[in-house]
Amino acid sequence: MKTFSPLKPWLTRIHPLPSFKYLQEASPIFELGASVIFDDYVPLYKLHRQEAQSLSISWEEQRNYVELALDIINSDEGGWLDREEVQMIHDELGPPPESCYPIYMFTVKRDEFEEVLYIGKTSSKFSRFSGGHTAAIKLHQPKYDGFEKRVYFGCVTLLDEENSLPLEWIHPKKFSLELLDSIESQLIHSLKPALNTHKKKNYKALHPTSIHIQNTSPDSMYLNDYMISPY
Repeated sequence: MKTFSPLKPWLTRIHPLPSFKYLQEASPIFELGASVIFDDYVPLYKLHRQEAQSLSISWEEQRNYVELALDIINSDEGGWLDREEVQMIHDELGPPPESCYPIYMFTVKRDEFEEVLYIGKTSSKFSRFSGGHTAAIKLHQPKYDGFEKRVYFGCVTLLDEENSLPLEWIHPKKFSLELLDSIESQLIHSLKPALNTHKKKNYKALHPTSIHIQNTSPDSMYLNDYMISPY
């Protein structure tokens, strides 16, 4: 599954990194909305091979990498890097950590038809998939025979006045985890997947915002450019 790192544009000298103080104080503006980007999927039968996705761990990895990188180049801020600084960071730390893909959805597909049947979040330290997922088991019911079964993984970004904010850049970590739960709640309440049992009837989003779903996977436009309103 392809992934990305929100720190890569900094290390490839495409964009400057906001100051570390900014990263500690950045807060999304909910009126500007959020994006959930599903840029890849795995067939259901390969789900057990997926590594655990944990926003909590990814949040710590991103913060630690930035702290160590700034220490290596003797800087208190991010800004632009020169080529020598990039090389120093790579030599000491290796490539930057990848972003977490904490939102996932199960779909069934046949020809041009596709339908989401379950949406969840992988915010714990352990993969929910290793021991068998309840929704995954239900997809083996006879009524889903003949359908391709997919599991999409999505990353979440929000906005402030200046930058896109991946969940890993939002402090404190508790707030970032709350935002993930809120996004999941909105997706479930709006899309009402058949196999979800909670959050479909009652609106549970603590931090409602408009959500722009994008599907950039190789061979599906399902839900691409779909908008979910805050309420």
